Amino acid sequence: TKMTEETPNVVVEVVPQPEPEKTSENKEPELKEVVFVSIDIENGGSEFSRPLNAIGVCLGDGISSTVEKHTFCSAIKPTTCEYEQRCWEEFWAKNKDMYDRIMKEGKAITTREMIQKYSDFLDALETKYKKIVFLSDNPSFDLAHVDVRLDKYCDRRPTRYSTSGKYRCVIDPSERMAMVPAKERAEIQKAINQVVPHDHWAENDAHNIYLQYLASEQYRKVLEQHSSQSILDSVLSLFPTLLTIF
Repeated sequence: TKMTEETPNVVVEVVPQPEPEKTSENKEPELKEVVFVSIDIENGGSEFSRPLNAIGVCLGDGISSTVEKHTFCSAIKPTTCEYEQRCWEEFWAKNKDMYDRIMKEGKAITTREMIQKYSDFLDALETKYKKIVFLSDNPSFDLAHVDVRLDKYCDRRPTRYSTSGKYRCVIDPSERMAMVPAKERAEIQKAINQVVPHDHWAENDAHNIYLQYLASEQYRKVLEQHSSQSILDSVLSLFPTLLTIF
């Protein structure tokens, strides 16, 4: 109908509708604050060209409890990938039972498939935790061997990078334990080995590394509570001497 001066304007009032309440089915999961992810690998030599047999991970809250453990295995190696003779003779020949276990559990799994599972595992962590801290007793070796394959098979950034490219922390508990005097360090490691053996099953070794972190953190806290001024003075006394040298 054509609008005329006699035609009244009609005002339609739009009443905003309240958003539906989120139920347990559609509510976004609440992220936990932090998780510590310890990583250990078992492989066939020192070079990147050698087989990567297993990746073990252990998740913990950084206080005490272990959340979960996994071992990703692969028994099907690339045809050009051979074991380093020294590694085989000095390690795998002496740990044949563990080698056989890896070959059994990774029987139908290729290196590509193993790395993809590991990559998916890393991505899934971001849906559960706000902060992820990685632990490794040899990051330049273990993480490097994993990361070069993440790039090759998954076109993915290294382990310590999030899916958005955020750079995440990697801590080496063995370096922290080196600050503990040798006698005490041996006692601590003995206690750790009674909880979980360092038996070269990758997730167990990752668990062992996680416990090293807990021990080193507890040792640090005790030192903070009982710090001695004489120790601090002794350390600071180094620097006047160094200034005269440099």
